[in-house]
Amino acid sequence: IKMATHFWTLCFLLFVLLFLQTEQTVFLSANNANQVISRHKRGSFLIIEEFFQGNLERECLEERCTYEEAREAFEDNDKTNKFWAGYFSGRQCSSNPCQHDGVCQDSIRSYTCTCTDAYEGQNCNFAKNECQHKTREGCQHFCYPGSESYHCSCAKGYELGEDKKSCIPRDQCACGRLDDVKIMTLKEIKTTCHRRFPWQVLLLNPEGK
Repeated sequence: IKMATHFWTLCFLLFVLLFLQTEQTVFLSANNANQVISRHKRGSFLIIEEFFQGNLERECLEERCTYEEAREAFEDNDKTNKFWAGYFSGRQCSSNPCQHDGVCQDSIRSYTCTCTDAYEGQNCNFAKNECQHKTREGCQHFCYPGSESYHCSCAKGYELGEDKKSCIPRDQCACGRLDDVKIMTLKEIKTTCHRRFPWQVLLLNPEGK
């Protein structure tokens, strides 16, 4: 009986010893566990980062970056501007906005079209020889299409400006113009302008007066 008791005591001690060794290999101390679970801080929080060349992946792909951070990564203005145009505002030229073989160039939040000789406009959508009422750079009064370009003319009392598009008033009673801005009666206007009304529209009563 005594030998059996010693045997079971020895087995119990061996079991306890094995359990303690297993616990040490499976479980870590609080300090070690915190070191495993905690997230390592990024290098951007270290002051020493300022002494190293910028990393594009770290600065602009993992998180939103500034233009200065992108410049540190490229160390070149042209490369930075090209990257920034696509990174900050997307690629505006991907939709091919330039018409009639115009060349598109991306810029920040915008784009620029370089048109062929025969076309003009923001998207190269206006032919230079055709009159386009939608373009702001067209004729101020009248437009006539031509073989290579359109030409402009003006209403009576105006003459064509140096830009060959604008119309400059030369007559006191030119259509739509009065030199004197004072309030005038209809009788005074007719006397001054030889019974010609100086505006484009004249309102008459039912009797035609």
